[in-house]
This record gives sequence, C-alpha cells and structure tokens, in this order.
Amino acid sequence: VAAKLSARDLKAAIPQLEGSITAAGLEAPVTIRRDEYGIPYIEAANEHDVWFGMGYACAQDRLWQLEWYRRRGTGTWAEAAGPVGVESDLLFRRFLLDEASQADVDAMSPDTLAMFEAYAEGVNAFASSGQPMPVEFALTGVEFAPWEPWHSILVFKVRHAIMGKRLMKLARTELLRRIGPERCALLEGIEPEGLDLILPPGAGASEVLRQSAEELISMARSLDNFGIDDGGSNSWAVHGSRTTTGKPMLVNDSHRPLDVPNVYWQVGVACPEFRMSGGAFPGFPAFPHFGSNGQLAFNITHGQVDYQDLYLEQFDPTNPKRYLTEAGWAEARVRRERVAVRGADPVTSEVFVTRHGPIVAGDPRQGHAIALRYTATDQPCEQWECLRPMLTAKTVKALHETQRQWVEPVNNIVSADDRGNIG
Repeated sequence: VAAKLSARDLKAAIPQLEGSITAAGLEAPVTIRRDEYGIPYIEAANEHDVWFGMGYACAQDRLWQLEWYRRRGTGTWAEAAGPVGVESDLLFRRFLLDEASQADVDAMSPDTLAMFEAYAEGVNAFASSGQPMPVEFALTGVEFAPWEPWHSILVFKVRHAIMGKRLMKLARTELLRRIGPERCALLEGIEPEGLDLILPPGAGASEVLRQSAEELISMARSLDNFGIDDGGSNSWAVHGSRTTTGKPMLVNDSHRPLDVPNVYWQVGVACPEFRMSGGAFPGFPAFPHFGSNGQLAFNITHGQVDYQDLYLEQFDPTNPKRYLTEAGWAEARVRRERVAVRGADPVTSEVFVTRHGPIVAGDPRQGHAIALRYTATDQPCEQWECLRPMLTAKTVKALHETQRQWVEPVNNIVSADDRGNIG
C-alpha cells in the first residue's frame, strides 16, 4: 500500500494528531503539539508523564513499525507475512533476543524500569483509544498485543544484532577455507600469523563452514532492510575556538539503511526535570544516539569493533544434545520452536544453546555447528541506566561520565556543549 502525502494533506492531518491526553495515572494532561512537518513535541508535568506522552505519540505515528520490530525480534513475522518470513524468523529465534531483553529488564533499577513502563503505558493507551489502527493490521489479520517494557529493549537489540562481526567472520572463514591462510592474508593486508582466527582441522570443521556459507547466503536474502550495504558512518565536531561564533559545530551521518518509515523518529520532550529533542528509535524511550538539551548535543557512529565471537562446537551425532568440552561431554540446552505461518503449515525447529551461546549456523545432528557469544545476549546489560543521566548532562565531560555502563553496540559518541567544548 503506497500513498503520496502532499504538504496540504499533511497540514490538514496535523490537528488530528495534536491535543491533550488524559489518562489514569497522569498528574495532569499531557500536551502533544506538532510543527509543520508533523514532528511531535510533548510537554508533561513530570518525568513519568512525559514518557507516557512519548509512547503515545510514537504509537500515533509508527504503531505498525513497532509491531514489525517486535515480530522480527521474536521470530513471529511469518504470522503476518506468510512463508516469505519463515527464514528470518528462524534466524532471529536463534539469537534469543527475547530472553536477553527480558533479562535486561529484570536487571533495571526502579527509576529506569519506571521510564520503560510509562512509555509502554503510552503506547497501549493509544492502541486502546479507539482511534483508527494502521491499515497493515487489517491487511495481515494480526492484532496488536499490549506493549511491554522488554519489547522496547527488543526493538533496540533487533536493530543491532545484524551489525556485529558475525556475518563478516563467517564469510572470511569460508574464504580462508577455500584459498588458504597465505592468500587470504594477502587480501587482508596482514601477515598470516596476524590472523586473529583459529580454524580447527578435520573434515567435520570444513563441512560445517561450507554449510554456514550456504546459510549465510540464504539468510542475507531474508534480512530485507536489516542488512547494511554501506559500512560505517560519519561524525565530526569543530571546537568553538575554530568557529566564527565561538560555539562548536557538530555534524553526523549515521549511514542507516533508508527505511520507510525511517529507523529514527524525530521528537521533542519537556518536563520540569529535563528538555530534550533529537532522533529516537520508534518503540524506545529516551535518546541513546542523537539528542540536544540546549546546552549539550551528541550523536554516535558505529564503532566497528569486535563484540561477537564464533565457536565451532563438536556435537555427538548419536545424541545431539551433547557437545564436547575440555572436561568431556556437556549437555546443551534445547529450545523447541514452532513458527506459525500465515496461509501455510507451521514450521518447527530447535535452538541449541551451549556454554558459548546459541547455535547460529550448522546442524548439531551432523556433528559440528557454530555458536555465537554476543555482548548483547551473553549476560544482562545494564546500559539502560545511562539513558536518564544523558538527558540532564550539561557538558561534554558530564556526558562521558554517563556512558560508563554502556555495552552494545560499541559506538563512537561525539558531542559538543555550549561552552565551546567537543568530545
């Protein structure tokens, strides 16, 4: 379904999206106003209410996108898309992003959890308000289930799970298998002994790498706009001593794929505790990547570092739940999956989890498979504690201090303050 929205149509639609929201649990009505481009600005009496308003306004603009993110992360996209969604569902279920997101929420401090809960309340308030739902729900026949705090964490993780070094490592390992370390090193521009890679000997290892290469090609086709063709991103800052105004200049190009709608959602929020505007993730409170509070501005670029490790696991073909460790055979955890498919029979699969993490390539029943250990899922991430202090930081130095608990993805954060500093 495609539609061309003229400036006149947009101007006519904006008043329908503005106004005051009243709901149980709010200290006072939350106000949503929009500029000529439809960008929302939320004002509220306290922090809880402003997050409620942010969730409500995001649901006004992007409710189907929230549903899409949630289904991709939980591996339930095929329920809406049909057979074309099965491959990506099987891939994302292997990441165990749902388990990791719930573990992160369980580890949150009360104040941080309250932020995510208020945001979810706002999303659900719009979804149950009786206002028209996005047309995609009728087209696919799916219903919007209540939004929960861990869904917001899932949104963030699902956007970044594909950005790590996993796919590159699989591709480079397949290249190494085919042409050998000497020629591979020439392509890498480093000496063979400098390769930070261990390739176990034996036909079993070679076979699982061949299988993983085939899976890599197949999965790449199913990633849609989660895949990134252009590596890296750009950001730079000029110190105030080098500008005509004495104030710094901060510029960014995040190199995100061009989604419709966009991966970022422009919004401004204001309450007595803070005022912030910038680019937020649909379905996620606060501003982890782009924001300005009038005294400090910040943005990020992808750090391009290695925070995903791959392990070649040896399984017992007669009992694929067993895998080999230096201490002998160990028992893998097995999660049985049933993928419902719109217009087709369900697909069943199993996710094997070793001490290193879930199996993401290969088949344990054939003796070898590849496990992924990933900072976003290896243990609960406490990075969400950074979000609220970022809102009230007034200087570059203060912003740096807020980032000490950040985990994933590894970013370069570039900033400037109204005192002329850059960082």
